[in-house]
Formats: sequence, C-alpha cells, structure tokens
Amino acid sequence: MESTGKYWIPVFNLLEDEINVVIANPKWVKAVKDSKDDSKDSKWIGDLFRLGLVNGSYIPCKKIRLLREYTRYRYKLVSCRSSEKNRYQNALTVCNVALDSVVSDIFGKSSTSIIDYLLAQPGTSINHEEIASKLLRSLKSKEDAVQFLCTIPGVKRDSAVTIISEIGTDMSQFSCPKRLCCWAGP
Repeated sequence: MESTGKYWIPVFNLLEDEINVVIANPKWVKAVKDSKDDSKDSKWIGDLFRLGLVNGSYIPCKKIRLLREYTRYRYKLVSCRSSEKNRYQNALTVCNVALDSVVSDIFGKSSTSIIDYLLAQPGTSINHEEIASKLLRSLKSKEDAVQFLCTIPGVKRDSAVTIISEIGTDMSQFSCPKRLCCWAGP
C-alpha cells in the first residue's frame, strides 16, 4: 500500500493483525506518468512488490504508534496552553496591569489573587459587547461603517465590529484597495 497522507493508517490498523501489510513510500513506487488512476497505480505497486522491488517503510508496533499519538497530542496541548498564557499576559500588558514586573509567576497564587481582587472591584466587570459599543461610539461615523459593512453578504454585526477594530474607519491611510488587502494579509 502506498502511504499518502494519513489515509493509509485506518486500513493498516484493520489489516495488520491479519496479513503482512507493506507501506511503500510514494517516491519509490511512482508509476509511469501517462493516464494515472488508482487502479493502474495499485496494479503497478503490486507488480513491484511481487518482484521484491518495494522496500516497506518503518511502521512501529501498535503500542508505540499509540504512544506516539498520545505524546504528539500532549505536545499540541502544551503548546496551546503556552499560547493562551502568552495571550493572557499580553492582555494584562495592554490593560496596563504590569504584574509580571511585581511577581515572579504571573499564573501563581499571588497573581491570581491580585487579578481576582481587581476584577471584583466595582465597575470592573468585563462586558465585551459594552466595551465594543463604547469604543464604537467614540469613533466618527462608526454606526454608518458597521451598517455599511453589514451589507456585504455573510458579514454580520460582530464581524463588522471586528473588521473596524482591525482596519479602523479612516481609509485615507490606504492609497488603493490593493494596499488595504496587502496590509490585511491572506
């Protein structure tokens, strides 16, 4: 079987206890370039295998594969946690709460207590819609801009507010639509 993406894994998992499954690297079993299709490819790979010309890729045993999946997933979770911690710390910095200059562990017990205390103060509840509304009220022609953006198919109020938060309402800073698109990115 040719290993393409992860499509081979479920088939391999089902067959490995019943027959000897050989996973071939695609670059070693490339068929002739004419009209390519799955039927011709499978026949070509079978012919190569019968002639002993297919070297199987290393596939560890099931226990090692499971361990690999768990360790890779754990790595992704740890990376996500680190990213969220960085976002949290950046949010504090943007809000002028420089706890990192006062405490050694921004996620420790002391920091958590300080943040809980700050959030418990009157007038410090976080209402994102209220904040966005206040900010929009402070912008000239904000509601017109929101309404205008909502005329784009698929753009609702939340999306319009997000667009304004990213590019603002003053388009004079962009010399042409292409400049705006380049600045906004892919």
